[in-house]
Amino acid sequence: MTQSIRASTAISVVALGVSIGALVVALDVKRSAIPSADLIRQANENTDRMRSGTQARGIAQAVVFWIRNNGGVPPSAATWREDLIATDMIDRDMFRARGADVEQAFFYLEPTADQIASLDAGGGGDVVLVYEHPDLWGGEGGNVAYLDTSAEWVDGASYRALIERLGWGD
Repeated sequence: MTQSIRASTAISVVALGVSIGALVVALDVKRSAIPSADLIRQANENTDRMRSGTQARGIAQAVVFWIRNNGGVPPSAATWREDLIATDMIDRDMFRARGADVEQAFFYLEPTADQIASLDAGGGGDVVLVYEHPDLWGGEGGNVAYLDTSAEWVDGASYRALIERLGWGD
């Protein structure tokens, strides 16, 4: 009987050792599965960029809706935010981006009559309508929305070149 107690104790000790080993491995795996602060920050920033791109697209859609409801006349570059807000097509919060002031987040380029005519022909995909402040994302790029209401993220140097071509800083 003493031998069977010793044998069962030995088996229990081995089982305990295996359990502890499995727990250590599980905790180590779990610790490596916990994202670092940098990964969390990057994920949050990517989410903010996607949200901002969606906002740029929504603003472009509101501008195109305005154009269609006003006989092909776009909102004035001087009053475009207030014009769109006053018609309830868009909420003021749509112009805010990641802690930036309303006047600093998005910029609008009033389309020409020829550009608006191209929209009716299925064009407008190369006509920048709305873009973000170049410093909003620390020089890493920015969201751009076009007259056809498409939007995209444009990376760093390409974004700088685009907004310089558009006359940023003039």
